[in-house]
Amino acid sequence: DGNGYYLLAPVPGGSVTLSYTAGGYNSQTTTVSVTADTRRDVRLVPYWRASGVGDTVFDMPTSVRRVRIKGYYPSRSSNFIVRIGGRLVVNELLGTTWPGGQRYEGLFATTGGLVEITNSRDVQWEFIQEQ
Repeated sequence: DGNGYYLLAPVPGGSVTLSYTAGGYNSQTTTVSVTADTRRDVRLVPYWRASGVGDTVFDMPTSVRRVRIKGYYPSRSSNFIVRIGGRLVVNELLGTTWPGGQRYEGLFATTGGLVEITNSRDVQWEFIQEQ
């Protein structure tokens, strides 16, 4: 329906495992044991994401409890420094001349808040909420 619910009405007497995805939502998997009157409403939970290039400041919603942070720098070297709510969570050097490589990826527990990306000129970054 218009609220993101789906009616599952499989044949009674067994079980079925469903995996469902939709753009802008976290994937979900549900196992439903089937009886004569089984009805299961499934709601996909929208996720928050942000992406950009270089230094910036923005607000992460307080509903975000886990966030995957990715950074990419295809040139020689650049810092990738990220603070969330004043707490330093990423302090990496990225680039083709750095032994650590061009990419960074990490998963963090958070309570949202102000995100500051500093000293990160031309670093391509992405934040993706995870459940």
